Parts: sequence; structure tokens; C-alpha cells
Amino acid sequence: MIDKESGQLKSPIAQTITKNASAEIAELFSDIVYRRNRIIHSFRCTLSKNEQILATKDRITNQQFYIDEHYLINFIELNNKLSYLLHEYCGY
Repeated sequence: MIDKESGQLKSPIAQTITKNASAEIAELFSDIVYRRNRIIHSFRCTLSKNEQILATKDRITNQQFYIDEHYLINFIELNNKLSYLLHEYCGY
């Protein structure tokens, strides 16, 4: 699984982790990949106060939104949760 891109891991995760545990890890992983992609494919824009911020667009709804501090903190917290769940799954 180390050699695969994140988008290609859904099937191997389903065949291994989800089969032996719950779907929570796979669902959380998919959510994190989506959020990571929104960060990676974001674009810079300027707010009314000449402040620079990142923005992105939801590929399904075409709705644009800002990637603010709250979004990034939530992304980090989800990664921490995934790390914890994987640690529990592996047993160490």
C-alpha cells in the first residue's frame, strides 16, 4: 500500500482494514483525502482588507469556500483521529 497514491487506496483499505475492523477508518481516510485535495488544489485570493487567503471549489457542488484556520485545524484533528484509530487497529 505504500506505493499507491491516496486515491488508489480505497479498495485495499476495504479489503484489509474495513474487512477486519469497521468502516470508520476507511470513511475517515476518504474525508481526509478530499480535504487534502481541496488544500492542494486551492488558489490564492484577496479579501476586502487586502488580506491573502486560500480558496477552493467543491467539485460536486461547484461552491467556492475559503480554507481558513478553522478548516486547517479541523484537517489536523481528523489526521490525529485517523492516526489514533490506525494505532488501535494495529495494536501498538
